[in-house]
Parts: sequence; C-alpha cells; structure tokens
Amino acid sequence: MKVVDAPLFASKQHDVYIENSVLCAQRGHHREQNHNKGDIMRWLICLIGLLCHSALATEKEVVDNVISNLHKFAAQANYASYFAQYDEEAIFIGTDASETWTLEEFKNYAKPVFDRGSGWTYKSRERHIYFSPNKDVAWFDELLDNASLGLTRGTGVLVKTEAGWKVTQYHLTIPIPNDIADSVADQIKAYNGMH
Repeated sequence: MKVVDAPLFASKQHDVYIENSVLCAQRGHHREQNHNKGDIMRWLICLIGLLCHSALATEKEVVDNVISNLHKFAAQANYASYFAQYDEEAIFIGTDASETWTLEEFKNYAKPVFDRGSGWTYKSRERHIYFSPNKDVAWFDELLDNASLGLTRGTGVLVKTEAGWKVTQYHLTIPIPNDIADSVADQIKAYNGMH
C-alpha cells in the first residue's frame, strides 16, 4: 500500500479542480459567445426582414399615392399634374371597345374636358397592389364609385423610372353582375350589329 503525502495529494486535487474550473469557465464562455452569436444572428435576420417589409410597405405607399393622385388631379381637372403621373409610353384603355389610346391620344381626349374645369371623379372603394420580384413593376386593381357609371373597376400597371413610379397602363371597366351578364351581352351584341 502506497502512502500519499496529504498536502501533496490535496494540492494535486486542488490543481485538478482549478484546471477543471478554468475549462468549465472557458466552455461556458464559449457557449455564451456562441449563444450571443446566435442571438445576434437572430436579431440581424429579424432586422433585415423588418427593413425589407418596411421598404416594400414604403414602395406600396408610394404606388398607392400615385394612383390616388391620378384620381385627385382628374377630379380637380388639373391637366399637368394628372398627366405627370403617367409614363411617356402609357396606354389608357377606356370602357368603350374603341378606347385604347396612347398617351398623346388620351391627352387630346382629356384636354377639352379639363379645360372646361369638369374633369372626372372616381372614388376608390378598395385597392390591391402587387409587385414584381425585383420591385420595379407594380400592378393593381381597384373598385371605384362614379356618379354617372356607378361601380367601376380600374386596373393598371406602374413602372419604376428615374423620375419615380409612373402609370404605364390604366384600364377602366364597368363590372357586370353575373345575374344580368347575358342581358347586357345581348344589348352589346345588338348595338354592335352582331345579332
């Protein structure tokens, strides 16, 4: 049987204890660093997500404002401001089958109306806006109220230009309830001489 000097044995135990404590502390610190890194990564991902959502929300607000300004300036018969919302290559499609106008053709139609100070008033009931994956094209659909036509629908496309978002196509339609669609279609066919 080997006899171990107690102070030496205690000293060795103490050293082992200290070593183990240091290792545990280092591991804990390492785990804490990894934990902190994980927290930081989670925060960064959340922040990036919020920024992207915020940027998209801001873009959506800008596009919404362009469309709202279109209606506002039309109601005010403000020719210059109304047409400033359009891209120079824009197409306007009206409710009549013959109304597919270039911007210049549409300006020629609108100028006398706006000069009289009357314009036209469409109030949006609801609007949905969508974006292309690279966020440089937006399209929308909206339901509108008009005093003479009643419920109408506007759809359109906007492009992001150096000058900001511009309407490149607007299409105004009159939605027909399904229950009377056959009757309305018959009237249109008769009007066009197709009956």
